[in-house]
Amino acid sequence: EFILEDLSNINLLWILVSAFLVFMMQLGFSFVETGVVRSKNTINVAMKNLIDTVFSIIFFWIFGFGLMFGTDYYGIIGISNFLINGKDLELNGFFFFQAMFAATAITIVSGAVAERIKFNGYIVVAIIVSSIIYPIFGHWAWSENGWLKTLGFLDFAGSTVVHSIGAWIGLAGTLILGARLGKFRKGRVTYFAPSNHNFIVFGVFILFFAWFGFNAGSLLEFKPAVTSILLNTLLASVFGRFSAWLITLFSKEKVGVEIFSFGIIAGLVGITAGCNEFTTIQSAFVGFISSFIMYFSDQFLTKTLKIDDPLSVISIHGFVGIWGTIAVGIFTNLPENFTRVDFIFIQTFGVFVAFIFSFSFGLLIFLAYSAAAFLAQLLDNHSTRGKFPGTSLPSLDFTSNKLDKSATIYFGLDYRNLYLLVHGTGIFKYLHFKPIDMKDFYAKVGNVYDATTGLTITDYWNDIVAAYGYDLSDAGINLEIAGDMRVEDYVRDLYIANEGAVAGGVASISGITTGTETCEDGVDREFLQVVING
Repeated sequence: EFILEDLSNINLLWILVSAFLVFMMQLGFSFVETGVVRSKNTINVAMKNLIDTVFSIIFFWIFGFGLMFGTDYYGIIGISNFLINGKDLELNGFFFFQAMFAATAITIVSGAVAERIKFNGYIVVAIIVSSIIYPIFGHWAWSENGWLKTLGFLDFAGSTVVHSIGAWIGLAGTLILGARLGKFRKGRVTYFAPSNHNFIVFGVFILFFAWFGFNAGSLLEFKPAVTSILLNTLLASVFGRFSAWLITLFSKEKVGVEIFSFGIIAGLVGITAGCNEFTTIQSAFVGFISSFIMYFSDQFLTKTLKIDDPLSVISIHGFVGIWGTIAVGIFTNLPENFTRVDFIFIQTFGVFVAFIFSFSFGLLIFLAYSAAAFLAQLLDNHSTRGKFPGTSLPSLDFTSNKLDKSATIYFGLDYRNLYLLVHGTGIFKYLHFKPIDMKDFYAKVGNVYDATTGLTITDYWNDIVAAYGYDLSDAGINLEIAGDMRVEDYVRDLYIANEGAVAGGVASISGITTGTETCEDGVDREFLQVVING
């Protein structure tokens, strides 16, 4: 059982102030994540950051805190302190501090699976991580009688316990959910431009500030040693930023705001495990190396393994977390009866256990999520296959999923109205070109989605609008190429998402033209026509 002995008022005040700072990390992560993802997904990821804070704290109070810091049971789990009643005033402060850590762990997962997981599914993931996975490993490493801690494993503030645990669960999610549509095309990696670079910078500043509470608060006392932790944290972060700048000098690729900003976070993650033990020189070195580990591991994951990690979570929190934890064994003072080899071995063993435990659990969670999403799609297809449920549009009759000869898809845009015309031989039995109110379209037709990516038909339409510069003032159409994506790529994605050619496949695009069409309201409007040959 975790016991706070002789906690003075000043120590309790320090724990609470530090907890307030750690809570600010949620705002920092929200800024960074919404800044990195594409514009169409900003509100989604922002809401996930808000909701994971809510659910993680609820279930950490109900279950997780007891598993992590309750009366020890054979070094594996805690078996008390569930649903703490608030009567132990010192325990209240400690719970408040630790609940902020639990919220941070699940937020890390959010960054790895950004833009690919549905809202309610993510809530389930947040509950499991905060109430089971994080608390159990936390007990092993931080509880006085946890089996890893008794072996001599040291992770002062959570390079592994918090950051790597979240990263490895995120890795499992990226592998199961797959890459975002269009990320990897013809052997090349497509760069998705962030929606707001300012938000990334603002978020990193907030994280930079809040991390002082994360590390120094973990001492659970307010004494002169706090200054050493604060100084080490500061040096590691700025040297992480410095090495990130050096990387940009020698990199031949276009480097944006991300690497500069993420270098600071990498330095902070690296120092977290040993910020109470490192010297200032060691702290600067740990931070300096952290950005190189972040950069090269991210390049390997993205270019070689084709893993899509929008916020470089796996590299920053996972691989750098490994480095920071093992660096404790390399540089700091030896525990009693330990040789240097013994210390490095136990630190390495600890990060290995963290990976196996959290990654395995993560695979189970996301496999279950994918199975549930697939089943839901099958049930939805059985009852509404080929229809836009709940709309005033005539039902689309998909009598065959294979293209006989050709299909034609028309798109038109005029101010806030969307015009959609779909016609295919042997598939669609009618021709329709009618104004649809955009809000109504989003609310009703937006339920048609690709179960693999979670993207809706409206997401694909927004991609077309954003990438090809549709002028909403006069419905002018600009077909200039944007990045590596072609207009036919977007149209194919849209067509497949709408179940048009799932079984038969799409062989080629035979033509792209623009023109005008007289709509049912008598108005001539421009449209984009793409002919897909089956």
